[in-house]
Amino acid sequence: MRISGRVLALGGCVVLAVAGCDGDGGDGGYGAPETTGEETTASPETDGSTLNATEDSDAGEAVVDAEGYTLYLFTADSNDPPASNCTDACAEQWPPVTVDGKVTADGIGNDRTGTVERGEGEEQVTLDGWPLYRYAGDVSPGDAHGQGVNDSWFVITPEGEKSDYSGPESPSTPEDGGGGGY
Repeated sequence: MRISGRVLALGGCVVLAVAGCDGDGGDGGYGAPETTGEETTASPETDGSTLNATEDSDAGEAVVDAEGYTLYLFTADSNDPPASNCTDACAEQWPPVTVDGKVTADGIGNDRTGTVERGEGEEQVTLDGWPLYRYAGDVSPGDAHGQGVNDSWFVITPEGEKSDYSGPESPSTPEDGGGGGY
């Protein structure tokens, strides 16, 4: 049987496309959500003037913003001294919680909140020194789809610690562990 040049070329393209998949979805290390057909809040407003402690998050005990969206810490950041390392494309998927003015905290303690200046001149809200973020993949208040992304992003608890919530199984993780032998 003779295989045409077009079939070989098409097969080569498929091999190259598959080889380009690294199992992480090519998210640049910051956990960009996969497109699922659901509308996401790609760049939600992140007014951090009010923080609330809640037990109504998908992750259980969590800190949420005034709209009820779950807030996260990034382990690549520093809390002593406070510093944010999420910029550019990262900040599009993980919008920093910013504020113009004073931060109030319900059920947390105002003395544990603060701000850190970002490179763009915005003031990012902190809790126990950790800069706070929302996740663009959270489409409804209480969602916690960002928990554990890249083993770097975690729901922040009212105690200022990363949540130990294991989260739902990631839709991008095959049940057999996947990885294609990498």
